[in-house]
Amino acid sequence: MKKYLGKEFTIFLTILSLIFTFLYRNLSVRSMWAYSDLPAFNYVNTVHNFLSSWNSQFLGYRYEGSSVILIVLIQFLVKNDIVAQKVYFLSILPLSAITMYIFTRNCFNSFLAKIFSSLLYAINPVTIGEFHNGSLWMMTYALFPLMLHFLFKIYEDNDIEAVILHGICVSILIGLHVGPLWILLWMLSPTPFLIFFKFLYTPRKWSRSILKKSTLILAFVLIGFTLLLPTIYHVLFIQSSATRPQSITLYFKDLNYCYSKATPLNLLRLVGNAGSPIDKMGYNNTAWWTTPGIIIPIITFIPLINRKNLKRFDLIFYLIICLIILFIFFTYEGITYPLFIKLPFLFSLRNPKYLMYPLTFCVSLMFGRGLELLCKLIQKSKFLNARSLMLFLLFMTVSGSLTIYAYPIWDGKIGGRSAYEIPQSYYEIVSILEKREGVEDFRVLWLPYTYQTQVRIVSIINHFGARLGQDVLNTSNVELVEDLFRRIECGNSEKFSEIIGLLNIKYIVIDKTQVSDEPIKVYIERGAPFIKGNPEIFDRFMSKQNNFLKIFESDKFSIYKNSFYLPYLSIVNLSELTDEVNNRKSLIEYLSNHRSEENELYFLNLFSPISHYDRNRAITFKINITEPSYIVLAESYHPEWIAYANGEELLHIRAVGWANGFFITVAGEYEVEILFQPQKTRELLIRVWLLAWVVIVIILGSLLFKRILCFEKKHGTIVSIQKSHRRKIRYIKTNFLDCRTFFSQNRRNPLGPNTRRFNKI
Repeated sequence: MKKYLGKEFTIFLTILSLIFTFLYRNLSVRSMWAYSDLPAFNYVNTVHNFLSSWNSQFLGYRYEGSSVILIVLIQFLVKNDIVAQKVYFLSILPLSAITMYIFTRNCFNSFLAKIFSSLLYAINPVTIGEFHNGSLWMMTYALFPLMLHFLFKIYEDNDIEAVILHGICVSILIGLHVGPLWILLWMLSPTPFLIFFKFLYTPRKWSRSILKKSTLILAFVLIGFTLLLPTIYHVLFIQSSATRPQSITLYFKDLNYCYSKATPLNLLRLVGNAGSPIDKMGYNNTAWWTTPGIIIPIITFIPLINRKNLKRFDLIFYLIICLIILFIFFTYEGITYPLFIKLPFLFSLRNPKYLMYPLTFCVSLMFGRGLELLCKLIQKSKFLNARSLMLFLLFMTVSGSLTIYAYPIWDGKIGGRSAYEIPQSYYEIVSILEKREGVEDFRVLWLPYTYQTQVRIVSIINHFGARLGQDVLNTSNVELVEDLFRRIECGNSEKFSEIIGLLNIKYIVIDKTQVSDEPIKVYIERGAPFIKGNPEIFDRFMSKQNNFLKIFESDKFSIYKNSFYLPYLSIVNLSELTDEVNNRKSLIEYLSNHRSEENELYFLNLFSPISHYDRNRAITFKINITEPSYIVLAESYHPEWIAYANGEELLHIRAVGWANGFFITVAGEYEVEILFQPQKTRELLIRVWLLAWVVIVIILGSLLFKRILCFEKKHGTIVSIQKSHRRKIRYIKTNFLDCRTFFSQNRRNPLGPNTRRFNKI
């Protein structure tokens, strides 16, 4: 049986290899983007980036993902960041098929049902749309069948070591989740139904055992969430602003748009989520592919018609399918809107694709069940001559439907994005800025600043801009970025040097490689402002500025240096701060409470940079002041920034209208630490998180090592028994021949001289 299953799996892998070799046939380094959710890390600095809670761009806030370990491993193997991205991302679709096949091996007997169920799970409108959208959340989708596989193994095994091993596998798979926490929660939503039905249909004598194992499952799921602590804290931090009226308004706009195509017919065909990838590929167009698209849902619901063969286990998945479709459709009709207002966490479902992940799993599984039932009915058919023809027609119909589902990627243009490769000229510009100018302490404004520009430079230089999705962050700098871009769009050059100096911008790079004839235009994409247009217009705008010096020019780039800038970290003595009437008290009140941009530049030339500081985990430095002074941090003001001088908290005020200022009242020598307040809790969570991973890996390694030793010992015992058995048989055969010779020679005297030898037998 095991050999048969091994042959089946080998055949499946061969089919999968042929399919994806065909789909990826035209793929090259330049045919895909590196996606924003998977930055092109430099593996040399990965350990620092992975462990550091400090991020020099904007808020100084980032969250780690356990999957970075896998990314780093691939980067070390291929020695190329961009190729590593592609290997990681392109592995998601075939990995989905493999994990689904592993799960369905215990569900179906039909090899055909296993193959098509796995292929439908890997290649369908949801996965293709998400692939073209560059969603790294698909890794959770790919690993989900494996999670359920190990969950069921916990119920099946009675060996405590095997149960713990399977539970640890569940925890690790949860810990490898990529993307928002809510995606994982909605993917795991079928699990409570499975446990409930397990209780419902289990005999009473086994209920205690089921209760124990269900408790173990809950414990391992909680351990899995412990392996996601930094991500969980990041999500909770972001969601703290979800109840703001501005955020709710944005959420409802997104909700209306994303559910605008969620009709029941579209949902049954695994489409209905509005968005550029899914719409451009034609999946929401029901004109010509409705018929092949509806074949799969029909096969999915066939087991409900034949109730004799319907298993109780299947009812769970049909129930989940109906609940998800009803919720999405009711949201499409606006019926569930009051729920979103009362329960803000439901805004994580503002795009129906998040619920379509578990929906696709259930449909794929029940599609396999329906296909297996059809195969059985055909084999039981009285028309013997027509069986082969019927099976062939069924095979062609199903494979044709799956082919039409995957038609956008049949032409070999998978990825479907503009060419992505960080040009060598970008690295040359960064090298000039870093080696010649020491740009690591300052920000660079890159113009034009588009989404593609952000993806290219986000990991190679400390630039100025707003990250995608920051429209819901109450600590975002979106307003500052958009205001600056609007000034450039309008050609407003008044005090431009001073304004960008306040934003810690010392250099402006004009990228002439982004050829365009359009005028300068500011636009918003996914909550982040961008600016595009003809590079020559940007160049003319900069050449009119008095406080800028052109330090580099080529046919591809121009670099301007701002002669007026606020250092990233600076200090100013209180005695040097005066207003026109020399009223120091009013000036302190002004610094503490002022909100506008007028008259703020009067004292800026008095700031002196702090040259020696470390931004590894928090900003730390030493100063020796002779009088009360202000420390100014060139980061967007937010009350969560906090500073300590020799362990004592400093007064936090607004400096120059928007930056963070910290007031030291007594002269002396201080060791100062500045950090973002949530980092304090987060630092503790990271320690717990790392400790949890170390413990889990050690336990997993110990269990695997023990099982390997047991297997070797058992395997070695079997071999020794077999060898001993063979020796005994050989000995008996030899002596049996001697016995025959003895009796033939001594018929009259059976007990002759060879008696001792006979007795040995």
